[in-house]
Amino acid sequence: MRPKRPSAVLDTNVFVSAFGFGGRPADALLSAVRSRFVLVVSAALVKECDGALRRVLECAVAGDADIIVSGDRHLLALGEFRGIRIMRVAEFLDTLGEG
Repeated sequence: MRPKRPSAVLDTNVFVSAFGFGGRPADALLSAVRSRFVLVVSAALVKECDGALRRVLECAVAGDADIIVSGDRHLLALGEFRGIRIMRVAEFLDTLGEG
């Protein structure tokens, strides 16, 4: 039986970094394209695109995400929100076995 793929919200700063700078954020986005995890998004999050913390948290809860991936120090300081782990891109890629 194939293990369940984790679901994750990528904070808007991860998207901006992926498209603007590449590197690890781009690796995380490519992992979604490769179906290594289920990417959770919401219309509000896509419209926001300025890293609004509340929108990221709302999306994660509404989408029943396992993980929030962010570089935002305020989100990272939480560590977890309603049972949803919050981690940096590098840690997330390690979790997927792509680190």
